[in-house]
Amino acid sequence: IGGSIMANRKSVQLLEAETKRLGARLEEAEGVLGAIRENQVGARVFIESMNHGIVIMSPEGTILHCNMRFSEILQTPLERIIGASFFDMLTPPRDGKKLQGTIKTCGPEGCKGEFRLRTSKRKRVSVQLSAGPLTGTTEIFCVVITDLAELKRAEEALKEVNEELEQQVGNR
Repeated sequence: IGGSIMANRKSVQLLEAETKRLGARLEEAEGVLGAIRENQVGARVFIESMNHGIVIMSPEGTILHCNMRFSEILQTPLERIIGASFFDMLTPPRDGKKLQGTIKTCGPEGCKGEFRLRTSKRKRVSVQLSAGPLTGTTEIFCVVITDLAELKRAEEALKEVNEELEQQVGNR
């Protein structure tokens, strides 16, 4: 009986040591998860506060996440955007196919170009798209959408002013 009690005490001691070791690992894991959650919150706050539209999508163009600014550019609620095809939002449709081919071949440095998006009200919006794979992956892409409407209006106003100046100089 004495040997059995001693064996049980050793088993209990081993189990207590294992429990303590697992507890320390759990605490460490919870710390890492907490840091990840904080970083995600920070990244989400950053993405939402940008003046540019942001889309996270699959190589096939399925929108996995986007910010409110992109929703505003499209004049479409977020719930109608998530899960939709980003490429189908480009107009004309051949531009969707063009961008899809470009994204598949762009490397870590990314790629960019000027395109037009179709809003839910069938309006066309000129945008600059900058796209590239998310760091550490080739399967998820981030697209930054810059609304060029204000820039286009400013260019038109500048063009008009230049034409007026040229006309005034010509009249002298």
